[in-house]
Amino acid sequence: MEKMSNTTPVADSTPVVKLGATLRERRVAMGLSVADVAAQIRLAPRQIEALESDDFGHLPELPFVRGFVRSYAKLLQLDEQPLLATLPDPHLAHERIEPVSVDVPFNIKQLSKQQNQIWLIASSVVAVIALAFAWWHFTTPKKISVGQAETAKVMEMAVVLPEQTPAMSAVVQADGADVRPDEVQAGPSAAPAGIPALKSASTLVQSTVPAPDVSAPPATTSTKLRIVFDGESWSEIKDATGKILSSQINAPGSELNLNGRAPYDLVIGNARTVHLYRRGKPVDLTRYINKTSEVARLTLE
Repeated sequence: MEKMSNTTPVADSTPVVKLGATLRERRVAMGLSVADVAAQIRLAPRQIEALESDDFGHLPELPFVRGFVRSYAKLLQLDEQPLLATLPDPHLAHERIEPVSVDVPFNIKQLSKQQNQIWLIASSVVAVIALAFAWWHFTTPKKISVGQAETAKVMEMAVVLPEQTPAMSAVVQADGADVRPDEVQAGPSAAPAGIPALKSASTLVQSTVPAPDVSAPPATTSTKLRIVFDGESWSEIKDATGKILSSQINAPGSELNLNGRAPYDLVIGNARTVHLYRRGKPVDLTRYINKTSEVARLTLE
């Protein structure tokens, strides 16, 4: 006769760690109030209450929450690893939700009719523009040619004028004045005297031509940032190229000096204890701080 053995499965005796309950029980055992904890780790009392209630909806992003848990566990002298293991998976927390496309029915015939009307209007506008351009093209050169003819006539008069100097000297001789032969021969030499005058005039015209503008060298878009942390704070800074210049938890009394290409995208936790300087000038973070999460989000141009 076969013996039947009844085996009863042994339940796993490993205790389940609950984040909020563990923190609250340890805080009460140490005789600390919510306000005491908030003052020591520089968090808002409502954030301490949200941690102890596992209310992640009233807490900032997961990287900030992990920093909160580390600071709280350090204050309560607890091992942070089991507590961090209870937090949601960061990959699942940041999983992108793809948008759902919705098909909207439409009347194909009506759409085709509207497209035809738009095409007719566009063709009419193009035709009007082409006619206007053709009219301008064929009428404008006539005005330009008249101006060129007047300019050529003036230049011709300026060149012929010095050649009349010998004739004028001959008229002076015909009036009966005593003129020596060497003085008569000196008349033609007056013609070349007018040529330097023309050259000086052309030189004057050339001197009035403005010198080309020399543009200043383009200013660099690199801007220096300086961030000073009075309290523990998590920060992430990206520049215009998308490069992450810094992403870390910063200790009290530390500071960051960063150079990159503006504009910058900044996310700063526990922002009330942080001082931001751009090109040596302070930037007021208070107007960017979320009252619930104490996180500042801003873009510096």
